[in-house]
Amino acid sequence: MKKWATILLAAIWIIVISEAFLRPVARKANSNEFFILVKNNCKEEINGLRYRYSLGETPAGGGTVHSANGKTETGHFLKISFTEEDFEAEAILSDFSIEFYLLAENGEEIFAGKKTFAASFAEGYQMGVSGDRKTGYKISWIKD
Repeated sequence: MKKWATILLAAIWIIVISEAFLRPVARKANSNEFFILVKNNCKEEINGLRYRYSLGETPAGGGTVHSANGKTETGHFLKISFTEEDFEAEAILSDFSIEFYLLAENGEEIFAGKKTFAASFAEGYQMGVSGDRKTGYKISWIKD
């Protein structure tokens, strides 16, 4: 019985340690950047994300992110990084907002939502995109 308890305890320990190393941590970034990890919680792969960001009502930029192989499988993350160079000097990030669009295979952009929050350099944020083409897509916060 002791032998099985030891094996079970070792297996649980391995799972806990692996989860800690494999799961992206979205708490801290370098001091001159912040990032957003977007997890694909959809039932299918996505081709990528296009994003547009603003400070208040003033557009500040945008871009596109893809996985290395062009498709982001369910459960995988895309990372959007921002540095001081992405904003005007002395920009105030307290009213940072970002719109997300999923990229379809035909190049179509499908709106998934918008989030507004007080962004801070040296921080990381986690969001997830869920849904499907039929019901629509939604971006939401992921709590650690």
